[in-house]
Amino acid sequence: TQEVYRLGSVQATNEGFYAVVVSSRWGTVTSHWARLDVVVGPPELDPDEPADQEVNPGQDAQFQIRLRISGPVGVQWHHERQPLAGETNTVLKVRAVAGPDAGGYWAVVTNRWGSSNSRTAQLRVRVPPAIVEQPQSQAASAGSRVELAVRATGSEPLAYQWRSRSGSVTNGSSARLTFPTVAPEQAGDYCVVVSNAAGSQTSQWATLTVSIPPPRITRPPEDQTVDEGGEAVFSVQVDELNGWGPFNFQWFRAGQPIAGATGRELRLAGVKVAQSAEYAVRVSNAGGFATSRPAYLTVRLPEPPKILSPPRSQTVKAGRSAELAVEVKGAPPLSYQWYQNGRLLPGRTNATLTLTNAQLTNAGTYKVTLKNNLGTDSSAEARLTVRPNLELDVHPKSTNSPRRSTVVLEARAVGTEPIGYQWYKNNTALPKATGPTLRLSALTPSDAGAYYVVVSNSEQALTSRHAQLTVVEPPPIRWTNSLGMVFVSVPKLDVLFCIWQTRVKDFDEFSKITGHDGGRPELITLAPDHPVTRTSWLDAQDFYGWLNDKERRLPKPVAGGLYRLPTDEEWSVAVGLAEPVGATPEARDRDKPMDVFPFPTDAEGEFRPPTGAGNYADETAKASHPDWLFIKNYKDGFAETAPVQSFSANAHGLFGLGHNVREWCDDWWNRAKSERVIRGASYRSYQQT
Repeated sequence: TQEVYRLGSVQATNEGFYAVVVSSRWGTVTSHWARLDVVVGPPELDPDEPADQEVNPGQDAQFQIRLRISGPVGVQWHHERQPLAGETNTVLKVRAVAGPDAGGYWAVVTNRWGSSNSRTAQLRVRVPPAIVEQPQSQAASAGSRVELAVRATGSEPLAYQWRSRSGSVTNGSSARLTFPTVAPEQAGDYCVVVSNAAGSQTSQWATLTVSIPPPRITRPPEDQTVDEGGEAVFSVQVDELNGWGPFNFQWFRAGQPIAGATGRELRLAGVKVAQSAEYAVRVSNAGGFATSRPAYLTVRLPEPPKILSPPRSQTVKAGRSAELAVEVKGAPPLSYQWYQNGRLLPGRTNATLTLTNAQLTNAGTYKVTLKNNLGTDSSAEARLTVRPNLELDVHPKSTNSPRRSTVVLEARAVGTEPIGYQWYKNNTALPKATGPTLRLSALTPSDAGAYYVVVSNSEQALTSRHAQLTVVEPPPIRWTNSLGMVFVSVPKLDVLFCIWQTRVKDFDEFSKITGHDGGRPELITLAPDHPVTRTSWLDAQDFYGWLNDKERRLPKPVAGGLYRLPTDEEWSVAVGLAEPVGATPEARDRDKPMDVFPFPTDAEGEFRPPTGAGNYADETAKASHPDWLFIKNYKDGFAETAPVQSFSANAHGLFGLGHNVREWCDDWWNRAKSERVIRGASYRSYQQT
């Protein structure tokens, strides 16, 4: 009813002729007709339609498309490039599907602006299972491997279920039914049901026959010789690992079964001479039997004891072994008793008398008595002569042993007892070293030398060969901790030294985690690889305490690791000085030689380190700090601290000892414990210190 007529969201249904009637109190007038054509375009189809179908033979299949536009359209369905007569709806039904109906289906949709093809949907016709190779009957021995198999065709996936006459077979869900070691109880009839979504088919029955193998004798009974009245025992062993029980046993004597002898063992007590004969055993199971080879039993008439060969006289040196023996015969059980000088020797009741470490008290005459149930026999006497003696059987051996290790020197003497030992080092008797071994622990270079032992008894004294003990330095150690600090071993010391001073980056990690505010000077900006400065002795203790706790929490803690400052003595050795003498740093400082410095002075007495010697107060420092004292004509390139590896390492691989920054030591300056020790020089040093 307005001058303008607006159509929003124009559709094909809005197409047609439009006019307007204008009216007032004086009358009405009608406009000319105007035509509205709506241009829609070719049909727009859902890209996922029609959907694929999979059906069994005889079932119906249905394909469908949905249009996203309105208006008149034409539809034509196709199958495998051929149009389907009369199929012009948005729904296509394929009834009673058979094999030829499988393939691709799509629709062509047309309107007056064009046409569109739908996606091609596949119609798959499931093929029911068909068994092409039936399982075959088999005969096998118990314990062998057996496999029943079937081959079938049909739409995948195919499912298999093997069955026996009593129901489904456990683990029988594949085309092969396997018995790795078939047992007799697994014998019987088997079939398999093959199935898929289209149906199932059952195979013919296959018969599995399992035979049991007869027993196998692995150890037959053995021949026996016993005295009359004694006991004879025959036994047999059967292969039970590969055989099939239960096993039955029957023993035979001279080919005749023995009543009641049906065990693995035949035990005959109180045998008579008349029982001498061949004995065998028959072992049987459900699969058959096996008979052992015969074993012969010989029953002898009992004999009284008889000594056939008496002990022989002999002479030995004191400390050596002596052995007296006899050869005898007689019915068992036989008993022996040895005598020395006519006195019974308690516990000496064997056919052989052994005297280890013979001494003078063992000299004399020996004989033995032999007894059984039928009588007694005594041997002739044998004389044992023991000569006084002292011999060194084992001498101490020279050795090269690492410092801090343990070494054991050993000597062994034999002869007339008692035997005494005294050890010597470099011809000096060692106190309390009076045993056959000398143990030296935690070796130091002072333990090196020539060692020997003097052994003695009442007859004589002997001196061993000299053994040279050389104490060597252990192989060098190089190790990196969790902060990337590198540590090395230093000869003559039992500690590892970090090869550089503690860096800013190391101390910063400690500061960030703990909130400790020490270590960063306010006026000098340091890079991470510079040594940390302006730290107190207590700052150092806090840092090392934190680092010890940190590394103890690692998955693999440092074995025996404990971080600390070096002692004054350790620092002196690490820097390359001779081992200091004195109980405290104060005492060692008082006794140190004067005017001995790492660098010489020039003709004018000025401190003259060579180029690259270290980071001292040099010409570079003078340029930045005019008020500092400095070393004339020396330039190291750093006004303050230098990165920790800027100069060459010393002989032990340590950087910065004696320059760059001074270093705290762990101990007190003197017994009064009034001051701590600080060593070395720094970038502020301008003269020898």
